[in-house]
Amino acid sequence: MILFEKLLAKEANTYIRFSDKNVEAFCVPSFDKNNDGRLSYDEAASVTVSEFNSANYNSSKRLTLFDEFQFFTGLSDGVVNTQRFAFNNGGVITIPNIPISVNNLRCSTITVRNTLKGSISGSTLILKEKANVNVRTGNFQNYVVDENCEAFCKVGDFVLSKDKTRLLLSDLTGAPVVLPDTVQRVENMALLGSTFTIVKVPSNVTYIGSHFSGTKMETVDIGENVEEIRHYFCYNNAKMKKVIFRGRVKTIYGAFDWMYRFAPFTIYVRNEDIDYYKSIFKSPYNTYVKSIDEMI
Repeated sequence: MILFEKLLAKEANTYIRFSDKNVEAFCVPSFDKNNDGRLSYDEAASVTVSEFNSANYNSSKRLTLFDEFQFFTGLSDGVVNTQRFAFNNGGVITIPNIPISVNNLRCSTITVRNTLKGSISGSTLILKEKANVNVRTGNFQNYVVDENCEAFCKVGDFVLSKDKTRLLLSDLTGAPVVLPDTVQRVENMALLGSTFTIVKVPSNVTYIGSHFSGTKMETVDIGENVEEIRHYFCYNNAKMKKVIFRGRVKTIYGAFDWMYRFAPFTIYVRNEDIDYYKSIFKSPYNTYVKSIDEMI
């Protein structure tokens, strides 16, 4: 009995046990180099990008769980062809913990643990350890950040830089929201695609990047210390009711560009800033400016 248990333990440490039979049907015939009908961890780790990309994959066999992809740790030189994989709804893949490049990877849940380049998309992006990825890619609906992730952290509905000073993006969620008070910069497209209804920017923020916008926004409240707002601020916000500027923004690039509206909204500013904002906004938005004292 003891010998049998040792043999089982040795086998478990040597050979990969696949959770998805269709993944196994792709991997074992393609990468079993000693032809023993099984794929060892060493065999998976030795697979090159060229070998992986040239392996035959039957696209009619849809995949559900490809966590074993993480064991292919030799795929760091070149672009891995993941575009060909067809995942079922709810499909899951874990990227190897190496710098890697992929092309058009589409999977419901993707776990990243190191540098990942290329186009990815899905519903949930999980960031762990040394994850380094363009988090704006793919417009994921949900972001999960492990507490040990070195580059990112999660506060409420927001993904921030690890030091919590840069707001990078948000989950897609409809609600009133106050941005985290540690944030100093709102980066490009950080809220684009979200469905927040009321957005309050705290006083610590000095910079707002491009495409600060959302189709469900009704109220946007800009803190007094914002100095610069980049292009496409509140563009195409069909539900907008009011925008509040609690200070004087020194530089605004193309506020309200491409806003298609059926009714005007109100722009509230301090009394001393009324003429300033009327001078920088294009018609008809310069006619929407009122004193913050009139705000209901």
